[in-house]
Amino acid sequence: MSYTVKYDAGEIQDNITTIDKPTLQIDSPRNSKGEITATEIDLTFADPAVDGESATLIKNNLKLANLNRGAIVLDQDTTENSITVDNLESSTAYQATLTQYAEEQIEAYSKVDFSTAQEAPFSISTNTITLKQGASVEIPFTNDGCSLTTFTDYNLINVVQNSNTFGLTAVTDDMGSDHLTIVATKNGFMPKTVQMTVIVPDVTIECSPLAISIDGDVDEYKDVVVTTNGDSISYSINNDNCSVELLSTSQDGLTATYRVTGESDGGSVITFNALVDGNVVESCTCGVTLSNIVNEQVLAFTVGANISNVNMFYYEGGKGQARLNLTGFNVNDYDVYINNVKTSQKINSLTANANDKIVIRASNENVRCFPFPMLGYVYCSSIDAPFPKFSTSGPNASGDSKIGTEFENYSGVDVSLFRPVNNCSITTLPRKLFKNNAQATNIEVSLNSLITIPNDLFRYNTNAKTISLGGSSITELPQDLFRYNTEVTTFTVRGDFTTLPQDLFRYNTEVTTFYYCFNHCSSLTSIPQDLFKYNTKVTNFRGCFYSCTSLTSIPENLFKYNTDVTSFMDCFYNCTSLTSIPQDLFKYNTNVTTFEACFRQCTSITLIPEDLFKYNTDATNFSYCFYYSSNITTIPQNLFKYNTKITTLFDCFSKCTNVTSAVPELWVSHPDVDSRHCFEGCTSASNYADIPSGWK
Repeated sequence: MSYTVKYDAGEIQDNITTIDKPTLQIDSPRNSKGEITATEIDLTFADPAVDGESATLIKNNLKLANLNRGAIVLDQDTTENSITVDNLESSTAYQATLTQYAEEQIEAYSKVDFSTAQEAPFSISTNTITLKQGASVEIPFTNDGCSLTTFTDYNLINVVQNSNTFGLTAVTDDMGSDHLTIVATKNGFMPKTVQMTVIVPDVTIECSPLAISIDGDVDEYKDVVVTTNGDSISYSINNDNCSVELLSTSQDGLTATYRVTGESDGGSVITFNALVDGNVVESCTCGVTLSNIVNEQVLAFTVGANISNVNMFYYEGGKGQARLNLTGFNVNDYDVYINNVKTSQKINSLTANANDKIVIRASNENVRCFPFPMLGYVYCSSIDAPFPKFSTSGPNASGDSKIGTEFENYSGVDVSLFRPVNNCSITTLPRKLFKNNAQATNIEVSLNSLITIPNDLFRYNTNAKTISLGGSSITELPQDLFRYNTEVTTFTVRGDFTTLPQDLFRYNTEVTTFYYCFNHCSSLTSIPQDLFKYNTKVTNFRGCFYSCTSLTSIPENLFKYNTDVTSFMDCFYNCTSLTSIPQDLFKYNTNVTTFEACFRQCTSITLIPEDLFKYNTDATNFSYCFYYSSNITTIPQNLFKYNTKITTLFDCFSKCTNVTSAVPELWVSHPDVDSRHCFEGCTSASNYADIPSGWK
């Protein structure tokens, strides 16, 4: 009987116990990439045996493929054990495959039909990757005793074979797509070919704008936006004419905004670099032109229009119309310019007329700083460089007890600048005003004429614990004003601004109190929901928005992250434009003990949410809480249902004269509290007659 047996390297079936595994061998030299270097090759085969008996082979579907071009160059059947193929391309990768059948007289066996022979046991973790220029990556693979040969199409990547990974490195000066071909061979298995696509994108970096001009008379700084598809961004500057600060970055770190500030006149070139694996791959440049940059050797001010003249003279402990604290300075080190014209006048004897612009410039570059005339007789419309060195000894021209301190050389922990004297109108401050006061822990600035605040006014005060900033004319607060003051525990901020930057306190995670922080900010109309999101250590919001008379609403989650708060005393006292209260405003503040005067004199509120205090079960003090909130019409019956620890409701709803519904019977639910005047003046309440006298 004649049987046809299809060879398979898989499981032996039926009664056949062994079938030798045939081999297919390409006999030709190869280079390091696995490419065949000859123009002809020999294909040889070994006959298998069935149960030790030799078999006659039929080599069906013998194929030879050009892997570089994906073309089949040989496809035929043969019974020979060796075949030569010529006219091949040198330095090209080829792969041979075949299907084998055996014909043999085999007694007592049934016909066996095996499946296709198994491929060599090799697999890789991925088939496509993106690898930036200059970057490296390890690609894991699984291999069971196979010999591996690798080669690439375009040499865009370098390949290193390790025990269980391929190390791939992208060539830094090229881009595109490459293919990594891996041929796995093992005796008794069909060769397996795996191809991985490696995409090497072009790494780019762009900055916008490509050139900036900073005019010190107009600009404080300019911002540059840099975008890359590299790993990260670095920068360098070719000189000291300007400084660069990283202002913000996108979440993936591939878009960054840099703030460029002028330090001196001239030009600079900023080089921004795209980094991959810490190496510079691409760069772009931004040209900077700088003019009218007033450095630390220049002081400018304008004589007030209501002053007929100003006389300055050397002052050392005496009295005079205007004074300079010149102790230890040589007047010849300074040149005086009036209306942009250099004069022969000296700073210890200077005469100027109304509206004259006076510039004092150091004639010697080694001169560190200079004094500033006492402000009683000078209208200061601008100060371009470092702020005055004030004398703190003795009375000054206006009789104020304290003007400020000598900031430049001052080594104390308290830095104060407040109460400007007559005829002084300072509208802005130098951004480096407190540069040399890194040791200061308490900083106070309070100038009613102040309009604008430099973004980095407090940049150098990293040890500050308390910052107080006030000025009835301040119209805007920079978002990064307190970015570098990460140790501050107490803030007070006042001004004429209508809104607040959402991230104003983002970096101030050590803050414990916002005690009267924004009190009397009468122009403030709204509050960002996440204003206090990062201030999780705060325990005290007493008076935080006291007398913010233009505030119309409160975000529901304003205090969501401030779970340690114990006091909201006076928090919204006299917020006369506030029309509503979010029901879950205090939902997360379970440690609060006092709401005293929290909504006192909120005369536009008409309703109180019933569950407003539901989660504040430790609260004991609600005295004056809604005192004189005269437009409230209804007091919820269960307002204090969960507040079983209350000790005082003194004047809580006193003067709520528009309440018409029945007030809650707190004398029943909370009989032991201090109830004096709790409902005083609520004469329109439908159950007013039932209210005990001790509660009226």
